[in-house]
Amino acid sequence: MPSSVPQAITHICNKILKNKPKTFLDIGIGHGKWGFLVREYTDVWKSIMKPDNNETTIHGIEVYPGYIGPIQKLIYDKIFIGEANNVIDDLPIDIYDMIIMADVIEHMTKEIGNELLSKIYKKSKCAFITTPKNVIISGRSMNYNPYETHICEWSINELKKYGDTRDIGNNVLLLQMER
Repeated sequence: MPSSVPQAITHICNKILKNKPKTFLDIGIGHGKWGFLVREYTDVWKSIMKPDNNETTIHGIEVYPGYIGPIQKLIYDKIFIGEANNVIDDLPIDIYDMIIMADVIEHMTKEIGNELLSKIYKKSKCAFITTPKNVIISGRSMNYNPYETHICEWSINELKKYGDTRDIGNNVLLLQMER
């Protein structure tokens, strides 16, 4: 589904407020929650209320074009369509201040997921990845989106090699990478 559970919101939003990212990448934008929150806690908190005056560059990657609507087009400065592992290398910003990938990694193979995590580490100053702790691998997609199929489950130990990883409750693992 084009959304994720709310457990990580407070932790990540506090980091957005502290770091004040000027460049942000949302991998798997879905409904656009993270782009909206970054826009709110950067530009809106500076009383910037008109899109033409935004100071924060917000990019998104979405594999399923059916999720892109007027809300996402309003929030994001640029949306790149395609599989994140293939798209991330050709983005116009070399290193983003912050990258968020929420509830996406369980929808790809471990091989592709590990490649993407390495790329995110190299492409960001700070990154957050969330994934369910226990994944139901049903072989079925949701919302007529074949990319919503759960392919694998990640453990804390598998994610720890990329950064601080913890169980934040309600079946959610949070990986925080910083350089």
